[in-house]
Amino acid sequence: MRIPLTARSKKTISAVPAAPNRLRFGRKSVVLGLLWQPARRNIPLRDQAAFASGPHGEFDLFLGYGNGKQHGFASTSDGVASGMLAGATMFETERMSDAWLGVFPLGDPFPHWWVVSVRDGQIYEDRVIPDSSQASAAFGKMLEAPGWKRIIAPANWNIPSSEQAELGELISPRSAIRLRPVDRLPFLLLRTVAAALVLAVALYGWTEFQDFRNERQLQRIAADIAVPAQRVIPKPWIGAPGIEPFVDACIAAMEDIWIVPAGWNPQRAECARRSSGASARIDLQKAGGGMHFVRSLAVERTGKEPNFSGNRKQASLTVDVALPGSDRRIDPVPWSRQEVEASLSDRFDELGLGGSLALRKAGHGADGESSQFGRFDIALSTSVGIREYARLLSDIPAVVPEALSFDAGSKAWKLAATAFFASPDQIPAADR
Repeated sequence: MRIPLTARSKKTISAVPAAPNRLRFGRKSVVLGLLWQPARRNIPLRDQAAFASGPHGEFDLFLGYGNGKQHGFASTSDGVASGMLAGATMFETERMSDAWLGVFPLGDPFPHWWVVSVRDGQIYEDRVIPDSSQASAAFGKMLEAPGWKRIIAPANWNIPSSEQAELGELISPRSAIRLRPVDRLPFLLLRTVAAALVLAVALYGWTEFQDFRNERQLQRIAADIAVPAQRVIPKPWIGAPGIEPFVDACIAAMEDIWIVPAGWNPQRAECARRSSGASARIDLQKAGGGMHFVRSLAVERTGKEPNFSGNRKQASLTVDVALPGSDRRIDPVPWSRQEVEASLSDRFDELGLGGSLALRKAGHGADGESSQFGRFDIALSTSVGIREYARLLSDIPAVVPEALSFDAGSKAWKLAATAFFASPDQIPAADR
C-alpha cells in the first residue's frame, strides 16, 4: 500500500504486511498506536511501565514527550522494536497548532484508520482502528471536546471546519522520537558476545531477582514480615471499576431507560454506584399525560413498573446496572495529597472545565467501612464530551467512580468520583 504523497515529501510511506500499526517511511520504521500516560518523577520508569501495562501485556519500550511530561509505551511482543519512530511525534508543532485532531486512512491491504491528536503539547489520542465506522464514531467523540484549532478528516466525512490533508504532507522524521528500552540491561546482555554459559547464568540470575522485586512491588504485600501482627489497611479502590468503564456502562443504561411518554417530560437521569453494581434512574414530570403512557412504555422498554409520587405528577423508573470489575492487574500506589490536588487543579484550569475538588478527612466511607486514606470528592460538570473528560481521571491511581447524572433542563452532565491519597508513611519507600 502506498499512502498518497506530495511534493514536500520525497519519502515513500508504505504499510508493513500483517502489522497495521506500523509504517515504513523511506528506510525508517514507524509505529502507531502507543499508550500515552503522564510521566511521574517520583516513580521509577520500570514501575510506571508496569502500572501502564495492566491487561495490555508487558510494556518494555518507551519514549518521553512534551519536555518529559508524558511517556509513550509499547511492547516488543507486538513486533515493535527499539529504535522505531513514534508516528504521533512526527507532526511538526509549528505547522499543526497546539490543539489539533486528525484521522488518516491507512488503506489497502489493511483498511485501517489512524486517529491522532495533540493538545497543549501532549499526545491526546493515538489509536489504530480497524474500519471506517468505528473510526468515525471515535472521531466524533473526540470532536465533542472543545477548543480544537485544526481538524483534519476526509472530505467525504463532511465534518464542519475540517480540512483534508495527506499524511505525507504533515509528518517529518526531523521531529520524530525513537522508542527506547525501559530497562537497557536485557538489551545489553543480548548484544554482548560472550560465552553461552556465562550469559545464561547472568540472565537467569537477573531474571530471578527482577521477578522477586516485581512481585513484592506489584502485589503490594500488605503484611510486613518483620511485624506479622500489623493490621492490613483497607483499600476502598480494590475491585472498583475504572472511570471509563463506569461511564460507558452508565451511559448505556441511562439511554435504555430514557423514555419520553406522551404528556410527560424527562427531568433527570442518574447512575450511582452501590456496594455491588449500580442502579440507573430516570425522573419524569407530568405535562398532561396519563399514567398508563408511562407504565406501558416503561414495561415495554425495561420490563419494570415505574413508581409514581407527588400526587401522581412525578414518575421514576429504576433498573440495575452491571458494572465491569476492576481492570487493574496490580494494586496501584495512591498519589500523595499534593500530587492529586495539583494534577487535577491544573487539568481543570487548562481546559476551563467546571470541576471542583473537596477535601474529605479520612474516616468512614459511604459503606460504613473505616479508611485511613484521605480523599478528595471530585465533581465534573460539562455539556459535551463527558467520556473524553472522564479520561482526565483515568490515569490517576486509587480513583473510584461514584455517580453520573444528566439534567434535561440544563443539558449538563455531572460526574462524581473519589480520589484517595496516602500520607508519606503509607507509600512504600520504593515509590516515594
